[in-house]
Amino acid sequence: MLIIVAAIGKQGQLGLNKVMPWHNPEDLNHFKNLTMDKKVVFGRVTYENLPKKLKGREIFLVTTKDLQSDEFTVIKDFKAFCQEHQQSDDVYYICGGESIYEQALPYTDEFYLSMIDYSGPADTFFPEVALHDFDEQTIDYDTFTLYHLKRKRKDS
Repeated sequence: MLIIVAAIGKQGQLGLNKVMPWHNPEDLNHFKNLTMDKKVVFGRVTYENLPKKLKGREIFLVTTKDLQSDEFTVIKDFKAFCQEHQQSDDVYYICGGESIYEQALPYTDEFYLSMIDYSGPADTFFPEVALHDFDEQTIDYDTFTLYHLKRKRKDS
């Protein structure tokens, strides 16, 4: 199973100059609690620009480069990975960036979207989602709103 996790601004902003253009400790704590001891998937650029290494998670890195590390497992064919794990019992949290979200979207039935109170500039954005295809649960935190979306099941 693939689950998308993203923090976005009011207009769908994801990042500016390869980093999030805000600092929201409450959302970072939510992300940590959600993904701790889980499998997380990052695009190479997003992973390389994290402010610090993520401990306590099994990291999968999407890249076409020949990289090897004890810190992560390389995914060279992300579409094949998504197809293989779409209905898997194993849960993979898709953590960005923009092109990774775009590629994973058709294979994902669940999202955790943190809406940050940010209206400033960005150079990367979250892809558009047909919200009518999802059931939505909203949780208000002090500094952001969490949208937990689950794709509606089609009647047989």
